[in-house]
Formats: sequence, C-alpha cells, structure tokens
Amino acid sequence: MPRFRLAVICCLLPCLAHAEDVLSDKDALAAFRARNPALKALAAELEAAQAERRGGRLYPNPELEWSRERVNAGGGASTEQSLTLALPLSISGRYGLTRRSADLGFKEQKGLVERRIFELENELSLSFYASLWAQEQARALREGLGRMRSLAQAIQGRGGADVQDQLRLAIEVSEAEAALEESELHRLETDAALRQLLGVSTEPVKLSGALPPEGDLPRFESFSAKADSRSDLSALEWRRLKQDVLRRSAERAWIPSLKVAAGRKSIDEPGRSGSGLVTGLSLELPIFNRGQALAAAEKARQKGAAARGEELRLEIAAFLRTQHEIAAKRRALAQRYEQTAFRQAERLERTVGTSYLEGRRTLLEILDAYRASLAVRLRTLELAFEAKKADLLLERLSGARLEDLR
Repeated sequence: MPRFRLAVICCLLPCLAHAEDVLSDKDALAAFRARNPALKALAAELEAAQAERRGGRLYPNPELEWSRERVNAGGGASTEQSLTLALPLSISGRYGLTRRSADLGFKEQKGLVERRIFELENELSLSFYASLWAQEQARALREGLGRMRSLAQAIQGRGGADVQDQLRLAIEVSEAEAALEESELHRLETDAALRQLLGVSTEPVKLSGALPPEGDLPRFESFSAKADSRSDLSALEWRRLKQDVLRRSAERAWIPSLKVAAGRKSIDEPGRSGSGLVTGLSLELPIFNRGQALAAAEKARQKGAAARGEELRLEIAAFLRTQHEIAAKRRALAQRYEQTAFRQAERLERTVGTSYLEGRRTLLEILDAYRASLAVRLRTLELAFEAKKADLLLERLSGARLEDLR
C-alpha cells in the first residue's frame, strides 16, 4: 500500500530537539507520557493507593496514659500518680485480614490505573492518525486546486477559450477552494484535540507517519488470550477478593477485642507512701453491633464486583471476534482499493494532462477526470484511516498492542 507521508516541516514542540524535525507517532507517545496531566493524576492516585496499602499493614498504636490525683482531707493531702501503657490485642484474626484487604485494594487500584493509561494512549494514537488523515486530505485538496489553477492559467495563456469554458473552470476552482477551506477547518479541530493530549496549547502540531496499517494482523487467538488478562478484568477480580476478605473480617466482629495495660502507681499520704505495679484488661462486649450489617454490605459488594467482571467478559466475548473480522476486512478493502482505483486514477491524470490543450478532449472531460482522480485519492485516504482506526479499536478491546503480538 502507498505510504502517505507529510513533507518535512517545522515542529515547535518543546520535546523535540531540532526545529526541522516532525512529530511521528512514537514522538507523540513520548511527549504524551512526559506532559499529559491525566497521566500525572493517575500516577498520584497509584501513589496514594500505595500509601493506603502501607497504612493498612501497620499495627495499631499503643496508648500511654499518665494521671495524677491530689486530695486534701483532714488537714492533710494525699497524692496518687499512675503511668500505664495499654496495647490492643487482636485475637479474632481481623488484623491479618485487614492487611490482606489492603494488599488486594492496591492491586485493584493498580489494575484500574494501568487500564486507564492504556485507554489514554490508545486515544492518543487515534487522535494522532485522525489529525494525520486531516492533514493528508488538505494536502490532496491543495494539489487538486493547484491542478485546476494551472489549467486555468494555461487556458488564459493560450487564448481563444470560449466564455462557457472559462465560467465552468471558474466554478470548479471556487468549489475546490471551498473544499480546501472546509478541510482546513476540520484539520484545526483534529489538531486541537491532539494538542490537548500532548499538553501543547499554542502552536499547531505537524505530523509525519504512515496512515495505512503496517504489518500483518495477528490471529484472533492472540488477541483473545490477551483479552482474558486485561488489567481492568484483573482489577475486578482483585476487588471481588478484597470484598470477600472484608466480609470475613466483618463476620468476626462478634469476637471481643482486648486491650491489656501495665504500669506503675504511687501513693503519697501524710506519714506514709508506696508504689506498686498496675495491670489491667479491657474487653469490648459486642452485644449490639456484631458486624452483621457490615458483613451483609461487603457480601453485596462482592456480588457486584463478580457481576461487573462477568459483564465485562461477555462484552469482550461478544465484540472481540467481530472487531477482528472488521479490522481484517478494512485492511483488505483499503489495499484492494489502492491497487485498483488509486492506480487507475494516477494513470488517468497522466493521460489527460495535456489533452484539452491539444484539442483532443473537451473541458468537461478534463474536469471530470480531475474530479474523479481527486475523489479516488480522498477515498484512499479515508479507507486507510478507517483500517487504522479498526486496528486501534481492536487493541482497545483486547488490551494488547499489535506490535506486542507479532
């Protein structure tokens, strides 16, 4: 298939080293990873999840208590002081379950973040090629307009053209100018979407790359195997396991929690004083709240996580094979059209270039040939972009990049 590549033009992105460089898809991905604020926000979320994980693995803090009591009675004063250290004891096993749920919660968050990053990078690729397609459309229309204007100049230079031909040619030039201007507006829209993802707000982005898909499409089984291990599917499984652990922890709330204390107490009274060891034990009585409500809530959340995972698997199973077939057929259609209509249009341009000036063709025949050739070029670009988009949608659905499967 032909490779529609842009000419070397200036790119003012700060991430590029030289002014003469252009932005390729790999350059765009590197700039995206370095500058996109959404990625920074996701990194912060993962950092917060890691901190919560560390917090969930910490033992409860001990309590240090000091008290002093002074009483005046019968003309004398007595003083009592005590210093005790209390330490919570877990005999229900809930602390171990809490640590386990913290680990599972971090894995869940990590899977969700990885999936969101993959989706953002896939969105960047789609935006990149949509902008490249718009630029190639504008280039093809600009070349078509140039041919029209060259023909008009040739007719004027030759002289003797009738008024009808001159008017018809003027109309064709106006139509070509309007189509080019509309294409430039579309290019501005796609360029703005790409610049937003790249974090560039001022200068337009200049792109270079191959619009048609490159390389062979991997087999469906490769995508299916990758889809089974999508990070968001794993995240839902981690969530289900976490809710199960939290449910088990809540069901153990009927087991009393203990707190042991030890310290020293001193008494100072008129004529006597003394000190001794103080020990204590406190026991929570789970009479009213035995964790039944929390256990029921965690069980419901566990069912919800399992149901969402099953829903996502059904969605992947329903659309993955279809999307793979669409991608394969899009590729074949783009290639077949390029090998037939596109090459025929190139031949048509070569044969009609001077026919009108030599008097062997009418102006209407020449204009019709130009229109047909331009329509084929634009259609070739469109089919190439649709094939690329089908590949990207297949990557998004399977959670795997094509280059990683080859």
